[in-house]
Amino acid sequence: MSISRFLIENNVSNQDNIKTALSKAYHLCKDAGLQLVSLLFPAKGTFSHSDIATFLGTQAKKALIKGQTIDLGSNVRLEFNIPKNFPIYGNHDIVLATYLTDKDMDIVDSV
Repeated sequence: MSISRFLIENNVSNQDNIKTALSKAYHLCKDAGLQLVSLLFPAKGTFSHSDIATFLGTQAKKALIKGQTIDLGSNVRLEFNIPKNFPIYGNHDIVLATYLTDKDMDIVDSV
């Protein structure tokens, strides 16, 4: 199975880049008949103050931090996880890796 990757650079606070990344992940999931986008973020404690949390809004941010998934539409859901808790042997549809270190990216590469 071939693995597709894409990079959306976000060196400064740019809501358009975050929107593009989430939209691309959503459409990849929807078009392939998949149902889950896993948002992988470096640390749970810093997520609530991140650009991504701001983009998603207060309700979605709170739900994700509590371990709930949020509905992106068309039966596609978004979940939140951090690298140290991310199960490498799980069934992952789309992984959206954000602001990760090289060590954390090794975890994504092993999925």
